[in-house]
Amino acid sequence: MRIGYVTRLGARGFGFLQPVDGGPDVFFSYGECHLRDNDLDVGDRVQFELDQFAKKRGDRRACEVRRV
Repeated sequence: MRIGYVTRLGARGFGFLQPVDGGPDVFFSYGECHLRDNDLDVGDRVQFELDQFAKKRGDRRACEVRRV
């Protein structure tokens, strides 16, 4: 599992995470990632996995996002 922080939240159920190990922000979607905790706020520390399918295409998409 990777660790990061919520940097932005969209009004339509998506947002972006900043990994603590650096690199660009990672997209996440409440619906696609089956979040266990739907009330995330900007600045929350979270654990997440990178989606295997998205990595093959070169995209960075987070799954299994949960607050730590």
